[in-house]
Amino acid sequence: MKVTKHRQRILDVLREWFRTHKEGPTLEELCLLLEMQTKQKATVQRWLQTLRGIDVQWEDHSARSLHLLRPEPQKPSVQISATETLRYLATGVVQWEELPVEERSQVPEALRIGLSRMYLTSMLQGEETLEQSDHLCNFFQWAEQPSCSWAASQDIHYLSPEVTLVEDGIASDFA
Repeated sequence: MKVTKHRQRILDVLREWFRTHKEGPTLEELCLLLEMQTKQKATVQRWLQTLRGIDVQWEDHSARSLHLLRPEPQKPSVQISATETLRYLATGVVQWEELPVEERSQVPEALRIGLSRMYLTSMLQGEETLEQSDHLCNFFQWAEQPSCSWAASQDIHYLSPEVTLVEDGIASDFA
C-alpha cells in the first residue's frame, strides 16, 4: 500500500470518527479503526507524522488532541448549468437528425458540447449516467428516458417529468 493510500484511509477514518466524537482518538483506538493490531501504534504514528501540519495536528504528550486541519473534503466549485446542458443536447439532437444519413457519424458541435457538459456534471456529482465509450449509441438510449432521470436536471423546477430528448427514434417536440 502506498503512502497516499494510507493517507486517504487515515483521513477517511478520522472524518468518520469526528462525526460522532468531539475529541480525537488515541493511537490504540486509531489502530482498531484502521483494522490493525494495537502493537502497530508506531506504524500509525509514523503515518500521522507525515500528515502533521498538512492534514492533521496534535499537541505533543496529549492523548486526545489529534484533530483534522480540514474536516471535510473540499467539494468542486465548478457549477455547470443543467438548463444550458439540456439546450446543447436538444440542439445537437436536432442538428444530428438533419444530417444526411451518411454524415451521421460526425457529431454536431452542440451535441458534442452537451455530451461533454453532461459527463462532467455527472462525474462531479458522482453519478454514472453514461459511459463515454460508444457514447452516441448510449446517449440515444438514455435520451429516450425522461430527462428528469438525470440527477442534475432535478434542479430545473419547470421541467416536466415526462420530457425526453428523443421519442420513437427522432427528436422530441421538447428538443
